[in-house]
Formats: sequence, C-alpha cells, structure tokens
Amino acid sequence: MRTGETPYVDFHTGYTPLFYWLSAAWSYLFGPTSSSLRLLQTALLSASAAMMYALARPLAGRWFAALAVIAWFAFLPVFQGEFASFNVAYPAWMATAAYLGCFTALA
Repeated sequence: MRTGETPYVDFHTGYTPLFYWLSAAWSYLFGPTSSSLRLLQTALLSASAAMMYALARPLAGRWFAALAVIAWFAFLPVFQGEFASFNVAYPAWMATAAYLGCFTALA
C-alpha cells in the first residue's frame, strides 16, 4: 500500500527533485527535525554572506562589501510574529549558495 503522494505525478510543485534529495539526505544524517533543517539554512545563509563579502571586497573595499551583505539581509521579507523568509526552507537558499560558490571559484 502506498502512503503519501508522489511529486510531479500526483501534484505539481515548483521545487526541483534535487531540493527534496538534499533535504532528505540532510535529514538522514542529522535527524528529521525542523531544527536540523534550520541549521542547514543557517549554514547556507552564512556561507552565502561570506562569499558575497569575499567577492565584493576586492572591488568595493571592506566597508561597502559589508554594506552589501547587510543590505541583502535587510531586504529579506519579515513580518514580525507571522513570517520570516530566512526561516523557511526555500530552494533559493541552496541556489544562492551554489551561485555564489561558482562565482567565488571563478574569481
């Protein structure tokens, strides 16, 4: 007997299969809790901020590079007590880290 539904067969989702695979692998390694996925998101956002700073510093100097990272975090949508985008497991966080990782490798 089958439990649950299959993505892309039983319903449409905007997330790619790689997002589900990486989330499942992370949950297998560190436990299937939301706090373990939030740890992953924290690591991804921290790595993205560090790479953004590293990419901007040679071109803009350390103060403007830090300002770019602060501005990035300041523009993340937050509705106090209801919603914080950095607290939701969006695939965009993985894509942003991968995108910045590619540019950091090229630089």
